[in-house]
Amino acid sequence: MTRMPNRWLWSGLLGSVLVILILYYGYRFLPKRAMMENYQRANSSLPAADAVENLAKFQDARATRLLLRVAQNPDAFPQNREFAILALAKRGDGTITDSLAELLRPGEALAIQLAIVGPLLDRDCQRQCIRFLIRYFDRLYNGEPMPHPVSPSSDVNQGLEADGQEILRLARELLTNNKNRTLETLRDEYGLGSANPSAFAPRLLRDLHMVKACPLLTQSKGAVPKSDKPLSPDVQSAIDSLECEHYRRTT
Repeated sequence: MTRMPNRWLWSGLLGSVLVILILYYGYRFLPKRAMMENYQRANSSLPAADAVENLAKFQDARATRLLLRVAQNPDAFPQNREFAILALAKRGDGTITDSLAELLRPGEALAIQLAIVGPLLDRDCQRQCIRFLIRYFDRLYNGEPMPHPVSPSSDVNQGLEADGQEILRLARELLTNNKNRTLETLRDEYGLGSANPSAFAPRLLRDLHMVKACPLLTQSKGAVPKSDKPLSPDVQSAIDSLECEHYRRTT
């Protein structure tokens, strides 16, 4: 008779341990399972906006990486990718900014491009972010097409698709809001300020109306007599368009 309470005690302890293990399993593994199930649906070629929304509810680094995979996957359903990008843009993680900018390519669907450039205006676009934006324009200027015909030149507006123009406007605004980083990137990676800069650099600056580029443009012009190369017509065109001679007299 005296041994019965001990048996009950052990049974109670084992029951408590079992409950704790079940609760621990539920806490530790079920959310991860749900996360992966939502990721697999979101990353498929079928529409799954609810899966993206559910995945975005997880706030840890793993969920962020999974959302980024959906955003990067060209085979995922386009709206899933768009919603994943918008979910990423709402996260406070500063590294997301560069990852979003890297996704910006002329050939992407216009809805995806808009989902990228809009939120970038509200984030701190550091040097790497600016590099990706400049690379985007470089692709455009070198003939990589957008889904609808859109000119990268700001003075060709009539008949162009509205979303495409809005993307270009926002992307230009990002560069003009970050003039120093833009000029540093064009100097370091596109030869601006040297005797033989990339033809793309002065053309971009002309379209951005970036008068602050005048010292580097005139530096390129001044470097020509010391080299065996003629002055690029793109450099002279940008100098004339930005009225750099007037800029020199007033600074």
